[in-house]
Amino acid sequence: MDLKEIMQMAKAGNRAGLAALPKDSLVEAVIMLNRRYNLEKANSPLNKQLEAVEKLQLDIINKTDIGWFNSRINDMERQLIETEKERDKLQEKNEELDEMLQCLQDRLDELEQGLADMPKAGRPEKYDADFRAKVKAYYNDGHTYRGTADFFKISTNTVGRILKE
Repeated sequence: MDLKEIMQMAKAGNRAGLAALPKDSLVEAVIMLNRRYNLEKANSPLNKQLEAVEKLQLDIINKTDIGWFNSRINDMERQLIETEKERDKLQEKNEELDEMLQCLQDRLDELEQGLADMPKAGRPEKYDADFRAKVKAYYNDGHTYRGTADFFKISTNTVGRILKE
């Protein structure tokens, strides 16, 4: 908006129109008026209009700044309260998830231990390590598969599997 339009609004006493203008436009208009006109005549109509514009500008700046800051502070306080509520909810949810994670980890550890305790083949171990060692020692003493199987009362296939270990 140019200086002429601002001056016409000021002459017409259009306070609402002047109040709607951005602060920068009003400040610029005041600066331009100060440069353009000689303000030595205290009683000139232009000087009175300029004083009215300056007064209106100061009123607008003061009211706008205070109102804007108050509304902004209120908005920020509301946002802070909402954010704190969300943070608290997330902390509660995080604690619940931590507990669930710990339970799952414990269960996983149990399952891994159970898996480690299971024999490598699909069926449970029938013979322990001591028994298998005795079978190997007996066979290595010079006995045959059949003789070793008969002595321990197991099949020759089992003797073969034990010897391959």
